[in-house]
Amino acid sequence: MSQQQLDLAKSNYDAANASVGAAAANITQAEAQISQKKAAVTVAQTNLDYTVIRSPIDGVVVNRMVDVGLVSVRNRQLIQRAASAEDALAALASSRPGRPANWITARER
Repeated sequence: MSQQQLDLAKSNYDAANASVGAAAANITQAEAQISQKKAAVTVAQTNLDYTVIRSPIDGVVVNRMVDVGLVSVRNRQLIQRAASAEDALAALASSRPGRPANWITARER
């Protein structure tokens, strides 16, 4: 093997090694981006979970103080619950034709 062929082979080897190093760096960067995207999805899912209002107790809502699209703050009262069946019936009696209402039975929860 001539010196020129040896130099060419070494040059090709060095270039291939550099390409492998660059590819490894690209893989590391891509893995870091995947981790960032997974964290962003986790944050987005957590924020989405905060958009649902759930009551820890059963009852009848007689007054809703927020509407879809509004932003609330911590410890703000969002609904007023009927304290008794009489209160629930009174709220029902105060409803009027054409006024929107949602009825959810215990089975639909």
